[in-house]
Amino acid sequence: MSVLSESLTGKSLLDVIEARFQDTNRGETVTRVIFGGSFGEGSNAEKVTALAQEAKATAEEADVSSSSSITGGLLILSNTAIAGFIEASPRKLYALLGSFSSSPLLSSVRIVANIEDAPERSFKHFGVYSANPPGSGDVDVDAEGPAVVAGEVLKSLQAVPFPEGSEGIVGLGKSAPSDIPTAAKVLGCSDCQAYPTLEEYLELFASPVSVEVESEMVWPLQSAVSWT
Repeated sequence: MSVLSESLTGKSLLDVIEARFQDTNRGETVTRVIFGGSFGEGSNAEKVTALAQEAKATAEEADVSSSSSITGGLLILSNTAIAGFIEASPRKLYALLGSFSSSPLLSSVRIVANIEDAPERSFKHFGVYSANPPGSGDVDVDAEGPAVVAGEVLKSLQAVPFPEGSEGIVGLGKSAPSDIPTAAKVLGCSDCQAYPTLEEYLELFASPVSVEVESEMVWPLQSAVSWT
């Protein structure tokens, strides 16, 4: 086994990311994730809000030693669509997303964008908001381009001056910014297979890394073929 294989054996990508940040000793480390999904069967806005607050509490307990003490961001509930923008330390983020993944209250969640080591925070608080931005008709994310749509959703959520959240739902009503992604766009993202599902994302970052070095695949040489 090579030195590289030995150094990564048993470690997850999350472990590797955290170790890299600790080695640089740069203080707060923020990972940003944007996702889209829909309400699961029997779900409603109140249940999703309670889930979000519980998931945030679980995330805070998952990484008490992190200097990234804030789990910031938002959930926007629009009809049956859910758009999320979360910023936290890597360990807290994956704990929070794990709570979402294990709950039947959310369905068809896909990761639209992921940014490791974000240069600065967009949100210093966490809140759940309800809004019904204008817009109708289905949105074909594949036709518009997954990368283009991801950039639009990221910029629109990042630029909106949301009021500070509370323990309940904050209804934006007529004050809702026009740039908020419509329910159709969020549901279009949740149907787009170009984006990984929440479960695939968690498996990628939390599962042990498996490294196969090409040289190990061809050495030692196979025994000579015996022709008889």
